[in-house]
Amino acid sequence: MKFGFTGRKIFIALLFPVLILNSNLYAQTKIEQGTKVSNSIDSKSTLLRITSNVKSASVYLNGHYQGDTPLVINNLPQGTYRLEIKKEHFKSVLQDVEVLKGISNTYNFELISMSGTVTINSVPSGPMIFVDGSHVFSNELQLLEGPHKIELKAFGYKNHVEWVNVKKDHDQLIQVQMTEIPFGITSLSADKSSFNPANLGTAGRVQLDFSVTGYSDGILNITDSSGRRIFYKEYIFNTWNYEFIWNGRDSYGIPVQDGVYTVTVQSDSAQRSIQIQVDSSINHSFMGITKSGMGLGVVPCAQTLKAHQFLLDFSLGLFYNSKDIKVEFFPFSFGFAWVPVTGFELSGVYSIQAGWNGGINGNITAKYAKEFVVSKGLHVDFGILARFGASSVMQLPPYGTDQGTGTGGGLVLGVDTGLFYGGISSEFVYGAASVLPFGGTDILWKNGMVLQVRSQKLSFGMWAALNSTWGEYKITYAEGLVEKGPAGGNLPVGLRSIDNGFEFISDIRQSSVSINARAGYICYFEQALFYPYGSAGFSLSF
Repeated sequence: MKFGFTGRKIFIALLFPVLILNSNLYAQTKIEQGTKVSNSIDSKSTLLRITSNVKSASVYLNGHYQGDTPLVINNLPQGTYRLEIKKEHFKSVLQDVEVLKGISNTYNFELISMSGTVTINSVPSGPMIFVDGSHVFSNELQLLEGPHKIELKAFGYKNHVEWVNVKKDHDQLIQVQMTEIPFGITSLSADKSSFNPANLGTAGRVQLDFSVTGYSDGILNITDSSGRRIFYKEYIFNTWNYEFIWNGRDSYGIPVQDGVYTVTVQSDSAQRSIQIQVDSSINHSFMGITKSGMGLGVVPCAQTLKAHQFLLDFSLGLFYNSKDIKVEFFPFSFGFAWVPVTGFELSGVYSIQAGWNGGINGNITAKYAKEFVVSKGLHVDFGILARFGASSVMQLPPYGTDQGTGTGGGLVLGVDTGLFYGGISSEFVYGAASVLPFGGTDILWKNGMVLQVRSQKLSFGMWAALNSTWGEYKITYAEGLVEKGPAGGNLPVGLRSIDNGFEFISDIRQSSVSINARAGYICYFEQALFYPYGSAGFSLSF
């Protein structure tokens, strides 16, 4: 077939819109697949950066796996590559990308999920719905293709679990008839087994938590050892979980006497009980957190918190060099002590020191302590501890005092009359003068004693620790330089230094917060060198 001049013009006129439309569609496809941003880099280098709207999408170049998004590929040979982005449950993307020397190309891809719709109708209506463990707030769900665990929870009904396999662009309807269950009390617990109502804040009360399964009326009773009811609270159960705070007082607001009390939650068809001890000898903690567990100043004590108690301690201080007349460093310290079960204490101290000889150090201690009641007003405490610590820098030369580094253990003994507390300790630490444990051969023997006077709301105490050292400290710096020297001196039994001071602790009224201030000094005997120090801070008990 032949076209005249007029026919060719008509043909071109008809073809031109089609070409324009196709080119626009191609351009739109490129934009939908990947948005490109280019920047100049070194003329001999290439850089290809791939990002996507979903994390960890697999990236392939010319069919070869390169890694997951976000991904940067450097110094590819110049040329055109076939890029493919894959992610399970998402539509794959294919695109040609150009790699040129001196140009950084960044491609961002929007992957489209392959999903289906699941609608849940249930009896009763309005249950809590969880998909793969996550709570959702609609019964119409848009889910990625593949298997999903759906769980329904409704008060008074047995939990319903169902697995659904979602297909792309497919709608599914799930009908659920949940099963009613009889009323029951599934749990009853307390955050502490004993407490002193005279203590402030959370230390002077107990939190009770209990759970039920369905609708009912009930009551919480607290009875003494003779079975006499001293407190009660009525409930209308319409949800699962309940919390009650008991402050150790009866229904008339009068503090109860020391003894064991039974807490019972009951209804017509179920009941649970737990025992709580009220003990007026339990004082708010008047101990700080040392590098060897709870104690006073730098000396650990056999006394510890009650079961399930937790203590946080924050302080800011300074160490001063009396010989060089300068501040060594300003330590900011954070400490914690936790007693998960009676007698077992886990504690730690982390310190950041600012100043010319500052650094970072930290340690952790495990201690087990046992209390023996000699008489009503006299308790004897005994404990054993193990500790481990490290530091980024050696401090307080000529070294040989306990700064929390090294690996060691010790014994602690204490006598408590309520008003007075006295204790002694003895510890052996290997590597106490070296930055890292096992850096040298130095051994520290620290013997300490404490004496503290207490009232219900404040305390004043003193401590002293004699440090004896043997062996050689050693530290290897990042530059490869090694510093080493004798950790001990020429005095009998390796006597090196003394660390002593005093500490004041006071409760803040109607809270679980206490404030503290301490001051002391370290003295190296042979060098007659003094390091005075002090700090102030606060503690939170739970």
